Amino acid sequence: MTVRLELSRYGMVLIPVLLAMLLAAINYDNNLVYSILFLLIGVLVVSGLYTYRNLTSIEVKPGNIWPVFAGGTLRYTLQVINRGDHPVHSVTFRRQDSDATFRAFCPYLAPGASQMVELIESVDRRGRFCIHVMEVATLYPMGLIRARFEVPLEWDYVVYPRLWGDRPWPDIEPDVRTQDDGHYRGGESFYGLRNYRPGESQRHIDWKAVARGRPLMVKEFASGGTGRLWFDWVQLSDLDTESRLSQLAVWVVQGDRAGGPYGLKLPMQVFQPAIGPGHLQQCLTALALHHTNGGGRL
Repeated sequence: MTVRLELSRYGMVLIPVLLAMLLAAINYDNNLVYSILFLLIGVLVVSGLYTYRNLTSIEVKPGNIWPVFAGGTLRYTLQVINRGDHPVHSVTFRRQDSDATFRAFCPYLAPGASQMVELIESVDRRGRFCIHVMEVATLYPMGLIRARFEVPLEWDYVVYPRLWGDRPWPDIEPDVRTQDDGHYRGGESFYGLRNYRPGESQRHIDWKAVARGRPLMVKEFASGGTGRLWFDWVQLSDLDTESRLSQLAVWVVQGDRAGGPYGLKLPMQVFQPAIGPGHLQQCLTALALHHTNGGGRL
């Protein structure tokens, strides 16, 4: 770890003032101006020593990173450890390899203590990304000198497709062995969404979707069966690539919340019907990393 020192913007303002004072002291041979000049220079030097010391005992490790969908907010944490025998004050953390201006701030860290700091930044595109370098910096104690060092992380994360789309679920494929259509209407498990029919009870309308400006959709509930629920790329042939991925992501999230097995079919990948967090992550990751050569529609 190499700590670098540089003048802050306040320090940059102080330097011309010191030069002007030096010229005035020499020109007028004024001992009082000399005394104030040397005092300020001493303050600047001592401030740099304390600023440097404030960072030399810090160790930074990756913490947790939470799943995120495009258009959302990426949240991740860093573990900050003070290995020294003196407290650490006013340290900021910023992602160096990003244009984002989001920062995390650690106001105080006692000797031998550790603390989790959280950073957030908005994400617009799906795919796999990497946090390469984290910048750790401080202006303590006077704000005249800035000390900083960089922490290499090489921390991968995946941004899932944007959750967008209000199409009802596709029909469940019946089990050819038992002729089971896969569900029985009126059960307790969430089955999916369909268009509202005039005259129906409003009890199961998805009012949250209506509040977001979407059309009236009715929540359907069913009990389990042996049929297979597939979310298939070809079922959305009238949509462009990103819209397909967004709608499939909505279906996958709804399928996971419903608690029943569901499968995903993409042009080059097939995930058999299953349940659980691992299956959800596999499906969403495949959607996030899906690429087409032609662009647009397949």
